Order: sequence, then structure tokens, then C-alpha cells
Amino acid sequence: MASAAACRQELARVGSAVGDLGGVPPSPRSISDNCVEDTAPGTSSASIGRRASTAFVALAVGALVALAVVPSSAGASSSSAKALTHDLLPSSYANGVGFTEVAMTATSSSKTGVTSCPLGAEAAFDDESNQTGVVSEVLECRNKAAAAKILSGVVTETSASSSPPRRLGSSAIERSSSGPIYTICWRRGTVVELVALETKLSSSTSSSSTTTTTAPAPPITADQQMVLSAAALKQDSRFS
Repeated sequence: MASAAACRQELARVGSAVGDLGGVPPSPRSISDNCVEDTAPGTSSASIGRRASTAFVALAVGALVALAVVPSSAGASSSSAKALTHDLLPSSYANGVGFTEVAMTATSSSKTGVTSCPLGAEAAFDDESNQTGVVSEVLECRNKAAAAKILSGVVTETSASSSPPRRLGSSAIERSSSGPIYTICWRRGTVVELVALETKLSSSTSSSSTTTTTAPAPPITADQQMVLSAAALKQDSRFS
């Protein structure tokens, strides 16, 4: 189980990346308040720490960290942000492909921490054995240039993986990072969409309390690629 100290260390690292993009990283008080041993019903502290890491790797610059780990009460009442949850992978789909455990219910915010991309939504699901998880994220930016910058940040902070489905368009990229985590990101106008497949959850969670894993991810397997690509296409079909 990830410790509160490990959680705080991870969020501090993510917050620094958010600041590099010109966003507003979580405050030390917010980090402290959200990195405690006591957790909400149905959510383990290991899950909280792991999702912080996933959000960082997934969008590279931590655009949705404020949403995923430090929710904004103001954002919860934003109808525009709430509308983005429709574009996420639905729990019915996740359940149908083996991700039967809800690690994070669909959450939206109008304060993602990145000024140029203020609206976001995220959901996460794990398989029954807690070995593999899928993360679904949507980030709405003020303009196409801001959305493109998010994708550029992903490329900078991650490694090349396989090729994303062509149906996602020319902006689509597929990247990998330690964890291992495999991510497909693409842009639809001013909206950045993302689906990430996180593997070896139990081992990565148990090791996070003592050290940070920086080893490169192994090549994605054919089965993993099939799951990741299908999930990305499903999410893209929901774009409105």
C-alpha cells in the first residue's frame, strides 16, 4: 500500500510539471490534505497514489492531477465540465471487457490546474485481480494551440510505443512510460482525449512506498494493444 509520504512526493513532482506548463499546481496544503492514510469508502490509499502517477504520465504535464487527486468543489458545479463526462469510457463498456472494478467514478472539474485547458474529466477502472487498469480522460482547452501543446508535452515526457488506430486521426500518438503504462492520446479540435492502460498494478503500488520506478516500459503485447486500441476507439466514438 502506498504511504502518505510517497503520495506527497508524487504529487509534488506532478505539481512541478504543471507549473512548467504555466498552470497552477496543487498547493502544499492541498497535497497534504489529499495524501493521508485514511481514505474514502471504497478507495484505497494505494489507488489514490497510483492514479496520481497515472494522470501525470497520461498527460505528461499533469493537466488533470488537480481533477484526479485534488478535486475542485467549484468545478463540481460546472455544467460545461460535467458535459465532458459523457465522452469518457462508460462503466458498462469497461465491465464488458474485464475491468469490473471502479477505481475512480467519472469525475469532472473546471479547475484542472492548466489555465489554457481549464475543463477536464476522468474515470478509471481495474480488473478483478487488480493487475491491470484502464484510465479514460478528456481535457478541453481554450484553443487548438493549447491542445496541441498538451500532446507535445506527452511526447516530451514519455517514450514511443506502438502505432495508434488510424481512425483517431493524424494527431493521435501512442506512448509508453514506466509502470508500465501505455497511453493513446489524440485531439478533436480543442479537446484532448486519452486512454491509458496501466499494467502490473499490484507490484507498482507496493514498490511506490520505497522507491520510484524509472525503468523503461517493455514493448506492449499484442493482447494489451488490442485492449488499448479498442478502448480508445470506443471513447472516440462518444465524442460530441
